[in-house]
Amino acid sequence: MPAKDDQINSIAVSLRDNWSVRYLAPVHCTGEPAFAILKETFGDRYIYAGLGTTVLLGPKVTVKAEAGQPYKNAMDEEDLRSYREAMMRGPLRGLLGGDKRLTRVGQ
Repeated sequence: MPAKDDQINSIAVSLRDNWSVRYLAPVHCTGEPAFAILKETFGDRYIYAGLGTTVLLGPKVTVKAEAGQPYKNAMDEEDLRSYREAMMRGPLRGLLGGDKRLTRVGQ
């Protein structure tokens, strides 16, 4: 469900500060705008959990590839930049924050 940046930020801070969530591994349905805010809020305790990602829990939370295969990113930085830019210019532009978000895409 689409949410405004301030709503996402409020939820992220509440998860971290009020609910004491130590690590966060959002999945694809979280959406690109929330990924950025959650990553900023949780820092090194944010774990990218793409399709097929195995997250090992314990004293240290780590991400391992399935079946011993090397870890690979589905998208490099340029892919992510162009994907985010296309999303901001598409039909969901208004829901995703429009030009405000586009200024952050290039950063």
